[in-house]
Amino acid sequence: MTASLSFEKLAPLGAVPHTGVTYMTHVNLGGYIQHKLVNGKTVGVLLHLSDTRKVFDKSADIDAATRASYLPMFEHGAGGYWSDDKIVF
Repeated sequence: MTASLSFEKLAPLGAVPHTGVTYMTHVNLGGYIQHKLVNGKTVGVLLHLSDTRKVFDKSADIDAATRASYLPMFEHGAGGYWSDDKIVF
């Protein structure tokens, strides 16, 4: 079984750098492979990828940058109201 990682630099989201990662695995199926071995290996690899994602997770930083960009709009009342917004149910 061989595995490889591919990294791709993506456009930053706000001030937060952004990278895409692709994980690829190749298994030679030329012989008989026991189910326990395949299932055990697969679970271990997925757990490792999940742990790695948690270490490098920047969701909170991206969310903070997005919220910061909306804040001035709310503070100054930019955007106004639509005529439909004045209807009260």
